[in-house]
Amino acid sequence: MDKLFDEWKKSTPKYDKNLEHLFKSLTRKGGGAETDREDKGKIFSNNYELYIYAFFLGLYNNKYEELPETAELKDFSHAIQYWGSTKSALRNDFTNIQEYLFMAVIAKTEGIEDDLIELDKGKKTVEAIKKRLHVTMQNYTNGGLLLLEKKIQEENLDITIGTSMLDLILQSKQETENILSEA
Repeated sequence: MDKLFDEWKKSTPKYDKNLEHLFKSLTRKGGGAETDREDKGKIFSNNYELYIYAFFLGLYNNKYEELPETAELKDFSHAIQYWGSTKSALRNDFTNIQEYLFMAVIAKTEGIEDDLIELDKGKKTVEAIKKRLHVTMQNYTNGGLLLLEKKIQEENLDITIGTSMLDLILQSKQETENILSEA
């Protein structure tokens, strides 16, 4: 499992280019020090932070939206292994998010148990399983991005409120708890 995790985090997941406007409007641009970035009211410090957020938003809302076969896929050239690794006076390293993402993706990938057994037996490759994990991650992220786009455009989500993104996640959690308590 360690080798699978190590290989998985070396790759860069993709998203539908049609949703690139969300990254442009919600994340800071540029690299380097915090002070060198364009703030301009952006919510997320880096593109990967929005990607992580969208993944969990999709996951918590059970929004597994397959990327269209015709979609032009885009990435932001930043492998998972670097996500959360920047530490500064204003921010702590949070590379453990990589492990949380991996665990969530493993848990939500259908039939992965059999694949992991096949991997142990040498009948499946790390590369093949890694691709399956990326499909799961990208489709939940796509669902989260589409949901976020809908909330902003159709439901007039006020992103200027400092807690708007947190509120979406908490609302998702509450709805899930309500469904579970009714079952």
